Amino acid sequence: MSRARRRKNKKINSAGKISIIAVLITSLVFGVWFYAGWPRIPLTNFPPEIQEAKAADVRIFITSTATTTFTVPTDWNSASNTIEVIGGGGGGTGVAAGGSPPGGGGGGGAYAKIINATLTAGGTVGIGVGAGGAGGSGAANGTAGGDAWLCNSTANCATIGGTAVIVGAKGGGGGTGATGGAGGATSTSVGTTRNRGGTGGSDGLSDGAGGGGGAGGTTAAGSNGANGSSVTGGAGGAGGAASGGAGGASSGETCPTPAGAGGAGTVWDVTHGAGGGGGGGGFGDNSATCNGGAGGNYGGGGGGAGGTPVAAASGGAGQQSLIVVTYTPSAPGPTISCSTNITSTDFGALTTASITTSSPHASTTMSCSGTTSGCTLYVKDAGNGTNPGLATTSPAYLIPSPAAGFPATTTLSIGVEGYGIQATTTVAGLTIDARYNWATSTNIVGGFALTNQRIASSTADISGAVVIVTHKAAISDLSIAAKYADTITYECVVN
Repeated sequence: MSRARRRKNKKINSAGKISIIAVLITSLVFGVWFYAGWPRIPLTNFPPEIQEAKAADVRIFITSTATTTFTVPTDWNSASNTIEVIGGGGGGTGVAAGGSPPGGGGGGGAYAKIINATLTAGGTVGIGVGAGGAGGSGAANGTAGGDAWLCNSTANCATIGGTAVIVGAKGGGGGTGATGGAGGATSTSVGTTRNRGGTGGSDGLSDGAGGGGGAGGTTAAGSNGANGSSVTGGAGGAGGAASGGAGGASSGETCPTPAGAGGAGTVWDVTHGAGGGGGGGGFGDNSATCNGGAGGNYGGGGGGAGGTPVAAASGGAGQQSLIVVTYTPSAPGPTISCSTNITSTDFGALTTASITTSSPHASTTMSCSGTTSGCTLYVKDAGNGTNPGLATTSPAYLIPSPAAGFPATTTLSIGVEGYGIQATTTVAGLTIDARYNWATSTNIVGGFALTNQRIASSTADISGAVVIVTHKAAISDLSIAAKYADTITYECVVN
């Protein structure tokens, strides 16, 4: 028997089986009949960041004085945001029964802002939302308004002076006796933009109390509260912006109308902005009680209590602080999925008498969304580590892909070694690359390479696009009878 004849008989018993792993980077593992198949690996997303059209801004108001942390939104955009804060307003001084000087108004809280703060989406940071200062009762002074701040972590964030604070606004001082409290200072606030709160008005050496200072605003400092005059209290100062709250009206002798509360600021909406200071109480002749007016939302100082020969009066309460977070949501990253419909496909016995097609065909389904230019299915093979093809290691031998010389394509012929694939699809918008775009009725195949080769691609989002891959192989009289294997990686990526 001739040498060629002996080899031919051995080759008839050669076999090839393809086991398939479906992953995002999808691998098709070619092997021989004794491979039992591979477990399916769960799919995951492949989310490179791609910028899309700008979304509408999101605004968050943080007003709870009991809250000490803030969860950064999952769509946080560190390149497009502002964080603004207003400190709490100070309370006005009270007046004791039996006669005492009229009280000074509380100072307004400061305003501060930072632009494009870098925070971790979904993370947690520390914050502080200070309460408004209490108005004095009897002859007691008003208390200072609390500070407002936001940090880039939860550590070192217990006060506005913490090292993690990235924006903070100082609260206004409380009225002290007949003297108005200081407005929240810019020197102890934190931010790229800072505007002071208005100073509370004093008694003006009269029987009328001082008005509360207005809160600092987005474009200007808060206005100072007016001093008392004769028997009339001073008006509260306006919040420091075009949309700052109006100062509260003062009251006159015997308080025919109570001192007015400061108006709410409206810079962000109808109830959120730099508040005006409360009005000062007038002279409480006989038994009238002339309390100071409360500060307005947010950060307005309270007005002082008016002087009285008989009844006690209370200073107006300062208004609490505020944090305002505004951001443009980041565009969601695109999603992509890649899966194969079978776990194995088998060449069976390879013979020199025919060109063999594996069965069943391998179908890869690809979907991508949220992209700007679609997605692509790539393929590469391992071959023998040096060249592409079906390989055996004992003895070392390679059936080249697609043919000797490793051209891009070839027409397989009976009795001539070669190995490659054909790809088809019926999905509009998905284009098969010319290297693999051959009808299965022909024996023209595209060859593999050790680096990624494009099989199919889209220019826009697609859903459930199926690429059917047919694997074909041929052997010659000189092919060594052995167990051949190849590892092919199919990879779906966003363009």
